[in-house]
Amino acid sequence: MLYCNEFNSIAAYYYWLELFSAGPLLQQARMSFIGEISAKRMLLAGEGHGQFLLPLGSHYPDAEVTYLDASDKMLDVARRRLKRANPAFAERVVWLHAGLPDTHLPVGHFDLIATNFFLDCFPPDELSAVIATLAAGTRSDACWLVCDFTIPARGLARQRAKAVHALMYAFFRAATGL
Repeated sequence: MLYCNEFNSIAAYYYWLELFSAGPLLQQARMSFIGEISAKRMLLAGEGHGQFLLPLGSHYPDAEVTYLDASDKMLDVARRRLKRANPAFAERVVWLHAGLPDTHLPVGHFDLIATNFFLDCFPPDELSAVIATLAAGTRSDACWLVCDFTIPARGLARQRAKAVHALMYAFFRAATGL
């Protein structure tokens, strides 16, 4: 089970780590479909420092958002950032400090789940349980936004991406035990 309190040690610097390693690319990926969401009850799982939550609150101020993360420090960073940017929306967010797959979500409750750069944190033998836990919390017509890393099929971009991913995973393994 991934209880990412190991991410506590880098929570304060995570925004800068992301910006240094990928520039605006991760945020651009998160934002790709934000204008196409037609959901009222949203679960953001493993969102960490809140890069998706801030614009989500601006686009969907009436949404009911549950923000799940296993790192209490990441939750604090996201909560503080949102409170500064959109205090009214921040008061309406349900902040859930919990690890997956052992979290029990309300069955059939959410019509949107977002897992941005999160599912790669789980080993393959645990990932199916994580997905099952998250899926149990969705309505039958729910939308699931998945944003994650990919390696290009060929060429110099493939070699560059493989090197960046190797460095990134080595860093997170050393810094968080991932």
